[in-house]
Amino acid sequence: MFETKRLILREWRDSDIPAFSAMNQDPKVMEFFPATLSLDETKALVERIRQHFKTHSFGLFAVEIKATGEFIGFVGLMIPTFEAHFTPCVEIGWRIASAHWRQGYATEAAKMVLHLALEKYGLKEVVSFTAAVNLPSIAVMQKIGLQHTPKDDFDHPRLDKTHPLSRHVLYRLAAKELQDRETSTNSNVNLKYIAITAWAKEILTGQGYSLQGDCVEVAATPWSSVHRILSDKGSVYLKQTPPALFLESKITPILHAQFPENTPHIIAANKDLHCFLMKDAGQPLREFFKAGFQSELLGCAIQKYTAIQTAFAAQINQFLDLGVPDWRLNKLPDLYGQLLTEKDLLIADGLTQSELNQLHDLLPTLTRLCGQLASYKIPETLDHCDFHDNNILIEAQTQKLTIIDWGEVVITHPFFSLVHCLHDAAYRYILQKTDHAVLEKACFKNWLPFKSKSNLLKAWGIAQRIWPIYSALGEYRLMTSCPPEVFKLLNRKGCLVRGLKAFIEEER
Repeated sequence: MFETKRLILREWRDSDIPAFSAMNQDPKVMEFFPATLSLDETKALVERIRQHFKTHSFGLFAVEIKATGEFIGFVGLMIPTFEAHFTPCVEIGWRIASAHWRQGYATEAAKMVLHLALEKYGLKEVVSFTAAVNLPSIAVMQKIGLQHTPKDDFDHPRLDKTHPLSRHVLYRLAAKELQDRETSTNSNVNLKYIAITAWAKEILTGQGYSLQGDCVEVAATPWSSVHRILSDKGSVYLKQTPPALFLESKITPILHAQFPENTPHIIAANKDLHCFLMKDAGQPLREFFKAGFQSELLGCAIQKYTAIQTAFAAQINQFLDLGVPDWRLNKLPDLYGQLLTEKDLLIADGLTQSELNQLHDLLPTLTRLCGQLASYKIPETLDHCDFHDNNILIEAQTQKLTIIDWGEVVITHPFFSLVHCLHDAAYRYILQKTDHAVLEKACFKNWLPFKSKSNLLKAWGIAQRIWPIYSALGEYRLMTSCPPEVFKLLNRKGCLVRGLKAFIEEER
């Protein structure tokens, strides 16, 4: 499935046939064809289109209006079966129901198909042809940038030369011309989405998956988009991230090799498109908790997570070499200082000049706190900046837990993400004293071999004081990883400075 601003281009459904048959019997739609088509002829045409997709991996897409779901015709690529001076070739063609003419649908969809031909199929050239008297189709060819050379015009070999539709015009567009055309960025086409979904389908079918239905978006933020693809082997998820967060595709397989039960299984990754495919691992724990919060279950997930942290504490260099940000305690004061230089950004997000001055004055305090926390010698390791119940998946029947979304991982003190998780739980759920005790026990259990519980509690208290700075740095990382104009649409004003203001209050 591919989308433009107003349209969806998708696989054919049997339910399309009645409307398609009505189109093919409409004299206005078929004015420049030798004859209208019966219902049986329409069914045969749909079958040929489907077979073309199976044989060549491209074809004529069914087109529907995104807002209403109404089928309105087809647009796509076909290989002509007749011989002429320009064959073999790939033709771009369209047929739109007359009730939807003069709304630019054919042009909009055809522009997308042209980019698909270049990005996905790597075609050297695309042609289009029609009867010389078919001025509306010729106008579409011109609008999408195809070029006409009169010497290319021809008599259609399947029509008698005396037939009024025999003489045809031929328009062409070479791939390089399309690549160089600056106006392509205004075609309402998400080129990256086209390339990503095409890659995903190729990978999955190549690995024996039988795909079922369309690719459906299930999550979209400036820092990632996730689509679900149904198959005979269950759901597969296609995730695309900004380049700065594509670390997830490199980190996750390393974790999965040692913790296959609790980390995602990545099927394949594409470093050029910054996307990857992963197997389904259930529903978010947050969704599962709608039936009632279970501290024991969240505590179990925390223990799985801290087991990963402790296991990789001695291997942080391999992650630093991959580009995982270094937020170790001896680095945090400098990162904090660098953030404070973003004066315009911080003021725009709601910080006052007085507060900014106070934050500068608190740099020695942060340095001292980091030194105190480091003195407990709890190993610094992988730390998931967005560790909470919505990034933990659960299989309802087996209750197997999978921790996802490792793109926001850093190397720092392991307690910061645990503090974050407990803050989030306290915000979302009414936690009893027993719940707090369960979660605290889960946070410390895998760290007890390193330090006594009393020392862990002392370190935890210091980590809580530093956590607001960690939180602010995490928000800043997201902001700088995404296109600014897109990030602004989220209306996250105040999220960056919230932690900074909290640090002022805590240390005042």
